[in-house]
Amino acid sequence: MNNLMNYHSIDLDNDNSIMQRDSIQEKIKYGLIDFKNQFFIKKVYLTGLIFGLALYGLSSFYLNLFNLESQGNGNDKGIVDSMKKNPILQTFLVCIVGPLLEEFIFRKCIFGYLKKYSNILAYILSSFVFAIAHLSDMNTIKNDLIYIPSLFFSGLLLAFAYDLDGYLLSSILTHGCNNLIETILVLKKIFY
Repeated sequence: MNNLMNYHSIDLDNDNSIMQRDSIQEKIKYGLIDFKNQFFIKKVYLTGLIFGLALYGLSSFYLNLFNLESQGNGNDKGIVDSMKKNPILQTFLVCIVGPLLEEFIFRKCIFGYLKKYSNILAYILSSFVFAIAHLSDMNTIKNDLIYIPSLFFSGLLLAFAYDLDGYLLSSILTHGCNNLIETILVLKKIFY
């Protein structure tokens, strides 16, 4: 946070100061800013909400297009079964823990590492690994293959949310927003 405060006191008429400002912006852009400070940046919440709604909308469109909404893949079925047994714990896991862990692995680690070499490779490979990770098990993988395009594009959108702002919290909130909408709809089906 001190670096951010120092940024405001830099004399912009001096070329050296402009280089310092650019260095600070690069540190912020590429995630060297302390994670907790991301919670004080308003645009992360806006990105998370907008992209979360877009992610839900695009996923729903794909599932409805192929009449997959009622079936659900093996991963979704496992979540729904767990939701019936312990809705509070499962909601916490799906809406908070899952997005935190998955975005750290797929965006911060995989996407962040590959982006050093190629933007296109980072988007494609991290999204593909994200899609494959969301398939349930080898017994149902044949039935789940139809879900790979939807999961892949979800991975692309999450990577874009992360890359757009440069904050991991953007993709975590995007992912969490999508999962929250899904969870509310699942809970509504279970209990009403």
